[in-house]
Amino acid sequence: MNFISSDAAYSLYPIATFENRSTLGMPPSRFASTSIQKYIKRGWRFYFVPTINDVAHPKKSPFLLEQARWVHDNNTWRLPLDQTGVKERPPLSRTSAPLTFDPVLVNGWKFTRIRGEDGYDCHYYPLRTTLFRYNYAIPDEMIAFTIRNWANRQGVYSHGQVSKKDWVWCVSLLCVVGALDSDAL
Repeated sequence: MNFISSDAAYSLYPIATFENRSTLGMPPSRFASTSIQKYIKRGWRFYFVPTINDVAHPKKSPFLLEQARWVHDNNTWRLPLDQTGVKERPPLSRTSAPLTFDPVLVNGWKFTRIRGEDGYDCHYYPLRTTLFRYNYAIPDEMIAFTIRNWANRQGVYSHGQVSKKDWVWCVSLLCVVGALDSDAL
């Protein structure tokens, strides 16, 4: 699970990816044999069921099983990209503060055991609300529920008073999620 945003390249499972050349296959991928064969021929190991060591020591597993993960956590490798000549992000509206961080950082997930099976699946709770400009993935149900309830109530009051072009987008409030420190970004 690697990706590039506007200002950095990320590896969410760097030990598995770059050191072990291994991956944890998700149940639907069991049937994507062409893709799997391509990587096996290149020396990758596919695990659809975590190894005994991964299950016995989930916190030491390169797949970090049953742990809430965030794009900004200490297990992610982040390679900043040169921003020379790149314009700063404009404010999301004329009444919103400029973004001081990449909103992708506020996304999370968790590999959880599939009931009745030996495999794991990537799990998250979607966070979609008019108060935040973007949609997010949150690894913890209670956190997602709490944020969603607050944002829905706040949105009724905030957005009911002005036109959409003047909405104040509250993306920076998500910095508290997963202990993201916006000052450190």
